Amino acid sequence: MILKASERGHARALSLHLMNADQNEHVDIHEIRGLASSNLHTALQEIDAASMGTQCKKPFFHVQLSPPAKADLTVAQYEKAVEDVEKKLGLVGHPRAIVFHEKDGRRHAHAVWSRLHEKEITRTNRDMGEKEQGQKLVAKQLPHFKIKLNELSLALFYENGLEPPKGLVDKSQRDPNNYDLKIWQQANRLKEDPRDLKQLIRTALESSDSRGALEAVLKDHGMYLAQGNKRSFLAVHHSGEPMSLTRYSGMKGKEITAKIGEAKDLPTLAQVQTQIRDQQSQTIKKRLDNLKLRQQTEASPLRSEKTALTQNHRDERANLKAFQKERGKAEALVRAKRLRKGIAGMWDRVSGKRGRVARRNEQEIKDNRQRDRDARQEVVTRQLAERQELQQRMRKLKTAHDKEQKLLVRELGHSVQINDKVLTNEFNDQVQGREQDKQKDKVQDGFNDAAKQGEKDKLSISFNEKAETGRKDKKADEQKKGQGRTRKRDPD
Repeated sequence: MILKASERGHARALSLHLMNADQNEHVDIHEIRGLASSNLHTALQEIDAASMGTQCKKPFFHVQLSPPAKADLTVAQYEKAVEDVEKKLGLVGHPRAIVFHEKDGRRHAHAVWSRLHEKEITRTNRDMGEKEQGQKLVAKQLPHFKIKLNELSLALFYENGLEPPKGLVDKSQRDPNNYDLKIWQQANRLKEDPRDLKQLIRTALESSDSRGALEAVLKDHGMYLAQGNKRSFLAVHHSGEPMSLTRYSGMKGKEITAKIGEAKDLPTLAQVQTQIRDQQSQTIKKRLDNLKLRQQTEASPLRSEKTALTQNHRDERANLKAFQKERGKAEALVRAKRLRKGIAGMWDRVSGKRGRVARRNEQEIKDNRQRDRDARQEVVTRQLAERQELQQRMRKLKTAHDKEQKLLVRELGHSVQINDKVLTNEFNDQVQGREQDKQKDKVQDGFNDAAKQGEKDKLSISFNEKAETGRKDKKADEQKKGQGRTRKRDPD
């Protein structure tokens, strides 16, 4: 399975991501270990609070375990993989949480460890002049964890009988259309497939030997070349969204310069956005809107089927969980009655019968837990198969819709210039809306940075407020005293 890992902070953002039931059809908190709270939000905040007494700004180590889409792995196999990660990186015994996600017929797991641990230190007592042994809370250093996890990832593929990706075996055969989080967020705002965007831009650059050739290829797909501020070379989407050529193509700026010339010779982003806006017309907008409306109507039955199927699956799992909980209580009462009390219980201890009954109860507990786990796994496997069948139909329809959109965009890429004030205003609103979406992608990290810093600043803010209040009270007292002296001097 693929292992993606990072050291990170922001307990609130991490817990919201792990418990996101909007983007994930099923969220299951499998385990919380070594923490006082059984709630994921407060458990991660517990780690974050402990890190405030250290210099560690990233107290969490987050690993995503993603097997292939059609792989049917059991919970025990996921647990084994998590334990292998612990041993590989030296995180054995650290507090952790394991969460399962299911989305679009795929199941993957998230494991989060606390990097904090107590380290034995020796310090000198200044008063006594003697050395003392003590403990200090520090963060576990994880050097080269990506290299180590790549090696472990390949081993897990072979161990679980799965075929590893070619790029994992040989780096030179990696899929160039793989994308990172920023590309996925941008493609999601544009309602595009990130792999298609990467392939389009990369193929256009590789097949072009001049600026004119590249502009012609991009224009066929409703894109334009521009120069940016932070990024020298930009490909501007037909909706006005700028995309970095270096990020999407995987080529360096010098290589792009050698192909199409200096970036300063290109029009600015504002000029290109104005050009796109001027080339739009009410007729074009109507055709785009009609296409989107028709495609939404065609996809509506499948979306409704997905919603109903997801709800049925959630209800089935909730009923199974409630049934197993009640059955577990009844079985616990039966086991408890086997242990006699009073004089009979004392005789059972002397004769050794109580020990045999206790061992029998322990074995039954293990067997019952495995029985319940197997029942849950059976339900999950069956539901994943049903969801994958629906996902195949949805993917087939989406592929047809994407093809229609590309053909229409290519046709509209050669449209005549027609000015339209209404469309201009709508275009500007759309660009502004995407800018707001960008800020939303960044605001959470900024909010958590400010929140964490705010926890440290609360004391100083409170102190300043109290000091200011004290100064105002003191000034008011002095004014009252001054008024009192003035009254005493005035004749009656």
